[in-house]
Amino acid sequence: MDNENPGRRFYTCPLVYFNWVDPPMCQRSKMIIPGLLK
Repeated sequence: MDNENPGRRFYTCPLVYFNWVDPPMCQRSKMIIPGLLK
């Protein structure tokens, strides 16, 4: 999880490659969700 994509999942590998699993979030969701996760 990171602040740009709160609650979103992504795949990683040892080569530091990652790929988002979830569709992009709207700007409002990016503002609201971090507060809900605290």
